[in-house]
Amino acid sequence: MPQPFTIYVMQSAHTDIGYTFPQEQVARMYVESYDMVLALCRATENAPEALRFKWTCETAWQVQHYLAARPEREEEFLHFVRAGQIEITAAYLHFTDLIDADAYQRSLQWAVDYCAQHALPLRCALHADINGWPWSVADSLSARDIPYFCSHVHLDSATDPLGQRGSVHYGWMREWAQEYIRPDAPVRIPQAFWWQGPQGGRVLHWLNEHYQLGNILGVSSFSTFGGDKTRYFAETDHATVADLLRRAQTELPLYVERLRADGYPYDALLLGTGGFYVDNAPPDARWLEVIAQWNAQGSTIQLRSATLGEWFDYLQGQVTAHTWPTYAVAWPDGWAHGLQPRRSDREKWS
Repeated sequence: MPQPFTIYVMQSAHTDIGYTFPQEQVARMYVESYDMVLALCRATENAPEALRFKWTCETAWQVQHYLAARPEREEEFLHFVRAGQIEITAAYLHFTDLIDADAYQRSLQWAVDYCAQHALPLRCALHADINGWPWSVADSLSARDIPYFCSHVHLDSATDPLGQRGSVHYGWMREWAQEYIRPDAPVRIPQAFWWQGPQGGRVLHWLNEHYQLGNILGVSSFSTFGGDKTRYFAETDHATVADLLRRAQTELPLYVERLRADGYPYDALLLGTGGFYVDNAPPDARWLEVIAQWNAQGSTIQLRSATLGEWFDYLQGQVTAHTWPTYAVAWPDGWAHGLQPRRSDREKWS
């Protein structure tokens, strides 16, 4: 009999300024998106815990920008933070390791001050897509009593930290295996460790899979918008809850089976997802109906909506907490191309 397995489904929007949309458009989008977040929180606040709409603010910039644009909604926003349906995280934006320690520390200050002013919890930092940070991040977070760090490292132009050589995202296997990925390629295995900075500060680091894996697996919409810059994704995404559920019924068991076969030690998993399969995505409620219908089927795999802090609460309760390894090492960023000379310059110097 398979052991019960719980998937903590975390919906958020990946802040990506400039690469996907102009900065001004991204800013307008988030004002509208957070209006929707509050409406969905209000509509589900009396639902069972696993079926309440929950939102993790991937960056503090999202929050700062929204509250500056909608000061009249601040008390409503604070209500849902205190109720556990919205979680503020500490990272202001996503920085590569080109940012120095002082600048990164300053970038944390808005979230630290805002949460202190309103007696709100601030326990987690979350970085997605980029694949490296200054080594001092662990010290900076620890000094501010922020104990948890979650990364969704993108393997594009990088390697899998702590993974097997040549490992790939599981989603790549499902989307591109026939064209680009060897069928026997290893995949990333999410894992926990203590990340210790040069000054001795440390955070519990959860190295997760891709931040939109939940979309690929069908928990949220799997209609890709990678090349579609339509502002209102709902206008062209017509996938129904039934469509999502059919995909999830195939893909989720396969993923859990693969994790277990590769030695994943936990009976639960954090699964990141966007409301839509695109960066800067607005929230979406279809995932809650997928969760409800999935759980009603009585599968040994159960789904629940969750914030990032809820995942770390689970993780801290595991007996392996005392055996997690400690890594006191730098984390260079494979995308920080400015750190290396151009090929022509290297040739001149040789």
